[in-house]
Amino acid sequence: MISTFSIVVVIGLFGLFTVGILGKKKFKGFIEFVRLQTNLDILV
Repeated sequence: MISTFSIVVVIGLFGLFTVGILGKKKFKGFIEFVRLQTNLDILV
C-alpha cells in the first residue's frame, strides 16, 4: 500500500517537473517572439 502510494507520488512529481520544463521553454519562446514583434514594430 505504502509502496504503491510512493510510486504514484514519484510519477506525479516527475510529470509536474516535465510539464514545468516544457512550459518554461514555451514561455521563453513566447517572450522572445513578443520581443521580436516589438523590435519589428519599432523598426517599422
